[in-house]
Amino acid sequence: MCLCDCGNMRAYTSSKLRSGQAKTCGCGRRGPRKRRRPPFEYPVDIVQLVRDSITAGRTLHEVAALLNRSRATVIRVMRLNGIAAAARGPRPRAAKPRCQSEENQSLQQPRLLYLPGARISGVYAIVNRKTGVQYIGSSVDIDDRLRDHAIALERGTHQNIYLQRAWRKYGADAFEFTVIEAVADHTMLSRVEQVYMDRFPRRAKYNMASSADRPPSRKGAKMPQSACDKLSERSRLIPRTAEWRAHMSASLRGRKLSMEQRKQIGDRQRGRPSKRGKGWHHTAETKQKISDTKRRKRFAANENQ
Repeated sequence: MCLCDCGNMRAYTSSKLRSGQAKTCGCGRRGPRKRRRPPFEYPVDIVQLVRDSITAGRTLHEVAALLNRSRATVIRVMRLNGIAAAARGPRPRAAKPRCQSEENQSLQQPRLLYLPGARISGVYAIVNRKTGVQYIGSSVDIDDRLRDHAIALERGTHQNIYLQRAWRKYGADAFEFTVIEAVADHTMLSRVEQVYMDRFPRRAKYNMASSADRPPSRKGAKMPQSACDKLSERSRLIPRTAEWRAHMSASLRGRKLSMEQRKQIGDRQRGRPSKRGKGWHHTAETKQKISDTKRRKRFAANENQ
């Protein structure tokens, strides 16, 4: 065989190759083949996530959204690690609100996958079985989060006005609380929620935002003075009846602060200058009235003795 390692068996019959006068057999290669670099190995957690997602029946686009990478990267991970794509049937369309028939109302809706009281972290849905519209969310404790949803909806104070109006129109019996998928990794909650939100069109969801990312907190933000004046005026218009005052008094009666709370309040108040009477000066007329009042009181006390 020649030195270029091309597999040409005529090299054994060439006298020039045997004597060392020639380096190749005429195939055009110079020297032995270069060794290929070993393939790039992806982290174990990424490979495991791709394998679990493909096994669960997710599409390549959904897996790429979970990894926050391209679809080509997912395909490369599958090829290098021998992950076969799961066979998928035709994908059903999202249900249209108020337009689907009775036999198709529960076609795409997930069933109840959790028991009340169990602490499950993942993605949940509040489904209107009459229209097919649903609200998708995520939480580290789904049971507690769904309980908060139910309390707010019953009180009529839910932040999502679309879901609140539907709750009033169809009633509580028309809704179903379900768990779509349990997610153990809390850092992946928003990504998994976004995957399920992208599966349905806007008209099939009660969600007011198209993104699963939470809005930024208002911590440290200052309200403009005009908004403060409006809130103050609105608070003044609320009637403070005797019944309301009695209720507030009864709710605070018997409430005692612990020693730790008292110490914290004292530490905050200590060293703070008092604003009562600060910068106030009595007039000469007011001083004279105060002096006369105290003089009369002292004279009356001496007479009684």
